[in-house]
Amino acid sequence: MSLAHTYTWFRGNMLDYEFCLVPSTHARIPIDKGAVCRSPNGVPYAPLEALVQSYLDMYDLVSLCDIVDGTNLSYRWGQIHLDLDGTTDVEWAQQRNAELMGGEGKFDSSLLGSAFPTAQVKKVSLWRKTTEEKKQRLEQMMLPQDLFETRFMLKGSPPEPWRELRNSC
Repeated sequence: MSLAHTYTWFRGNMLDYEFCLVPSTHARIPIDKGAVCRSPNGVPYAPLEALVQSYLDMYDLVSLCDIVDGTNLSYRWGQIHLDLDGTTDVEWAQQRNAELMGGEGKFDSSLLGSAFPTAQVKKVSLWRKTTEEKKQRLEQMMLPQDLFETRFMLKGSPPEPWRELRNSC
C-alpha cells in the first residue's frame, strides 16, 4: 500500500529526499500522543527535548553533535530541558547490539557501523563536551566563521528554523 498521497509535498521536482526509517526501539524515544509535534506543513516529528535526550542516553555522538550544531543548543538549554543525571544507557545498547547479532552472539563485521556504543559515560559530561566544542567542529569544516554560528546555522538565523513555513517538509 502506498502512502504517497499522505504527504504530497514530498513529491518534489528535481529534489531527492532521503529518509532513514528505524524501529522505535532503536530510536529510544517515548511514543505517545503528546510526544509528536507537527511542522507547519503537518509533517510529524519528535519534540526537540525527546530527540536530544534519546541521542544523549544512547551515546549517539554523531547525531548529538549534529543536533546541537543544527539548533545551536547551549549547555544551559540542556540543564533546563534534559535529564543529565546518571550515565548513558549501557544495558539498552547491549540489548540492541544483541538483536543486531541475531541473538546468537556471532559478530558480523558488516554490522560494525550499526552497533551502539557500550561505554558508560556521564550524561552531564557528554552534554558539556558536545555543547562546548561547537566552535571546534565549525573550524574543522573550514567554513567562514564570520558567516556561520555553527556547522549548520548561519549567523542571524531564527532560533527555531524548523518551525518556519516552507514549500517542502
